[in-house]
Amino acid sequence: MNMISSARTFAVGLLLLLVSQVLPAVAAESSPSSSAPNNPTIPGSDPIARERLFVLQKYAELLSVYDPNTGRRTGGAVRITPIPHEMIATADGQELFVTGYGVKTLLDKDEGGNNLIVIDTRRISTAGFVDLGIYRRPHGLARGTSGRIYVTTDAPAALLVVDPARRTVVEHFETDQVLPNMVEVTPDESHAVIANAGSGTVTILPLRAATGDAKAQSSARHVRVGGSPMGILLSPDGRFAYVANRDGNQIVVVDVLQRKVARTIACAGEPSRLAWLPGGQQLIVTLLKAGAVAILDRETGVESRRVSVGRRPEGLALDGAHNRVYVALQDDNRVVVLSTTDWTVQRQIATGEHPDALWLTTTPPRDPSRTLQATDVGEIDGNPTSLLAPARLDTYVPASTPARAAWDQYLALSARTRRADQALIEGELRALGMSRMSPAPFARGFRLEDRMNADWFRGAEGRHMLDTLLSFQTPSGGWSKHVDMRGPKRMPGESFYSEDDRWNYIATIDNDATTEHLRFLAAAFAATKDTRARDGFTRGIAYLLQAQFPNGGWPQVYPLQGGYHDAITFNDNAMINVLRLLSDVVIGRFPFVSTALRQRATAAIAMGHRCLLSTQVVAGGVRRAWGQQHDPLTLAPVAGRRYELAALTGRESAEIAKYLMSLPQPPTELVEAVHAAIAWFRVHAIYGFDYTMQSGLRLAKNGSMTAPFWARLYEIGTERPLFSDRDGVPKYDWSLLTDRRFGYAWFSQEPAKAIAVYDTFWSIQHPARAFEATDMLPR
Repeated sequence: MNMISSARTFAVGLLLLLVSQVLPAVAAESSPSSSAPNNPTIPGSDPIARERLFVLQKYAELLSVYDPNTGRRTGGAVRITPIPHEMIATADGQELFVTGYGVKTLLDKDEGGNNLIVIDTRRISTAGFVDLGIYRRPHGLARGTSGRIYVTTDAPAALLVVDPARRTVVEHFETDQVLPNMVEVTPDESHAVIANAGSGTVTILPLRAATGDAKAQSSARHVRVGGSPMGILLSPDGRFAYVANRDGNQIVVVDVLQRKVARTIACAGEPSRLAWLPGGQQLIVTLLKAGAVAILDRETGVESRRVSVGRRPEGLALDGAHNRVYVALQDDNRVVVLSTTDWTVQRQIATGEHPDALWLTTTPPRDPSRTLQATDVGEIDGNPTSLLAPARLDTYVPASTPARAAWDQYLALSARTRRADQALIEGELRALGMSRMSPAPFARGFRLEDRMNADWFRGAEGRHMLDTLLSFQTPSGGWSKHVDMRGPKRMPGESFYSEDDRWNYIATIDNDATTEHLRFLAAAFAATKDTRARDGFTRGIAYLLQAQFPNGGWPQVYPLQGGYHDAITFNDNAMINVLRLLSDVVIGRFPFVSTALRQRATAAIAMGHRCLLSTQVVAGGVRRAWGQQHDPLTLAPVAGRRYELAALTGRESAEIAKYLMSLPQPPTELVEAVHAAIAWFRVHAIYGFDYTMQSGLRLAKNGSMTAPFWARLYEIGTERPLFSDRDGVPKYDWSLLTDRRFGYAWFSQEPAKAIAVYDTFWSIQHPARAFEATDMLPR
């Protein structure tokens, strides 16, 4: 059987499995984050703040923590996928349960996610998941006095009851309504009250009387209120539900016992979320369209005050002890802090994209096992063993060889460069009397955009972004990732990295960092002739040249950080982005670059090409594909994060092939590398499915696809598609994943783009020897 048949067999088998297999009932817990070696030590550690504001940023897919007294980020951040919407804390405050809604708005047609993400509020890390099975697009959350958590889902419309200790759905009640939104549970936990945005109704669902789904549905009462009811708030005694009817511009008061509308309160501006002010006599309501909050009297419904706060306010958090309220402004990417005494703005907190749900804790639980130091690592890494430890160097690069001298010099220079980067931060912290960095403002990514033309660079926005970007260039010359370049310049004591307050990804070529910043600087200089942009670009190119390994590869992070970050990194096209940029330097696309720097870039590209040839996996005498990252000494594929196992990769290999096909006069060895990679892509194509990171893998509606797609990872040897959760255990079926099922691109159509380039013109210019399908069989 050739590999084309094998691929088809895999597709058919997966199809049958998807049709017949029951979805896993319970998501596995993730492993705790591990520490990586060689991180800096910044003396001292701050006491854990007695107040913390947790902000869920929907479109950034991030949960961040802020000090509400200063507005600065504190501690780590957690990446949450797919597209979280709401969160609720357990009674002891040690865990947050977050809905993985999976789509941006309730009007989206996609299937969305089907899990709850559990966050450890002490470690600021993922602690586990709740698999919701067939119930998708979880939205609203409530916690009963028993501690059980109630969650609404869109498809099918239902209320699920979750045991937070077991992380399991213990009951489910389908409601036969459209787009259930927020939910509240009465103090005696006898009823749930659900606002149904798509039905214009409020469902009053008996909980104690219902012993199963059918009885619950038959005994539920749907009270028609019209419009789009969304936010909901119970009176302290649970008798009345105050429902924010967004499209109706009113607050509808529903009598829970009588199951009817008691009265309506006019509230123009699209009311969304509600909360009781201290004392329980006044309501505060966020008004999406009006960009304001309104204060309403509970008894009379009279609006006593309206305060403008910014664009699209929604999420609310009350701090009665300090007479303040926090309001999330989704379109302004900030949280505003209002005084409830005089309703003045006390502070504005910059956040990632689309902040919504908020949670304030005034007495966070302490975790004695955790020491908050800059040596902590924020995300789950793979094998923390240093790939460039002295013992490994002694094994693979003997001390007497010229190559060893080059490696020793490289490592010594990396260490000196790292100390220089750290010295800047340490000096700032000493001057400020601080012991920890504050994280930089978060943004999902940074790219040179089409709108950034010469006029834009000469305008106020362009000049401001140039100032900010230069302020975040590290002393070594690079940049970190996920930092908002639209905001203010870097402040003293602020990290170059946004997702935690530890020494992490400083600096990096991951996620387009550094290479895209340099393209921005080149464009800025061409438009403005600002010499700061030219000088920053020159420093950045020198940084990339210094970061290159003696064997021609590039690590993900430089100065070296340790762990898988020290591997030769193709993941997310890191090394290829560097080669493309250096190629543009060599061909004169940036005419201000000196001849000496161009010559150094030319030599670096030649070394990089040798590295590409050396890392292409060969099996059975045939070149195949590349891994996401490769050991810097043995050049074999190695694991990245725990779920990124050592494997061949479809997506990154496609980008390598496209880069090689862009070379004007490739040598014979690189030509053969491309032919082999394209042949490998053809053999491993998968047909008959649709896939998105949010919805996952599904059978194609018509039973086939107009274009094939490929697995992100293929097991070395068998070349079967390979998957893993955070436990690092290999799986060969995507549907068996639990905590990493969504939010990671397990499949890709990138190889199709490489094949298109190959078929259209490249193979005509560079004809290949005949490749037999059997050449691709594992040997």
